[in-house]
Amino acid sequence: MSNFSSSKRFAQAIYSIAKENDNIDVWIKNLEIINDTLSNESLVTILNSPEKPIALKCSILDKIYGKSLDKLSLNLLYLLSVRNSIDLASAIKSDFENIVDLDKGIQKVFVTTATSLDTKQLKEIKNILETISGKSVNISIDVNENIIGGFKAVMGDTLLDASLSNSINQMKKSLKY
Repeated sequence: MSNFSSSKRFAQAIYSIAKENDNIDVWIKNLEIINDTLSNESLVTILNSPEKPIALKCSILDKIYGKSLDKLSLNLLYLLSVRNSIDLASAIKSDFENIVDLDKGIQKVFVTTATSLDTKQLKEIKNILETISGKSVNISIDVNENIIGGFKAVMGDTLLDASLSNSINQMKKSLKY
C-alpha cells in the first residue's frame, strides 16, 4: 500500500513541476523511456539492491539515460534508486498519465463485462459513466464470464458494480436475515 501512495505522491510532484515548466509532454516521453528500459528485471534488481553502492547505481543510470533524459528526470531515477524503489517507476508513469488525463477532463475507466459489447452497448455504458463522472471517459474493456451479466466499472478509486452476480449476492444477503 505504501508503494501505491508513494507513486501517486511522486506523480503529483512531477505533474506540478511539469505544469509549472510547461513541459508535460517531455515528462510523458521521459517516463515512457524510463518504463521501457526498466522492463529489464536484472537492471531493476541491481538498482533496487541495498547492497549496491549509490555511486555504482548513479553511474549505471548515467550510462543508460545520460543523453536521453533531462536533469530532473535523471534526478528522479537517482532518488528512486537511492531509496531502493526504482520499481515504482512504472506506477509513477501510470499515475502521472492519469493526472494529466484528469486535468484534460478525461477519466480512465476499466469496465468488466460478462460478454463482448457491441457498439450500441459500449455507447450506453460510456454515457452512463460520463454522467456519473462528469468527465469524458476512456474505457478499457475486460471480459469475465463470472459476473454473469451487467458490468463492473472502476473509475479511479470508485467501483460501480452493476453486475448480475452482485445483484444475486445482495439478494442472498437480504434473504439470510
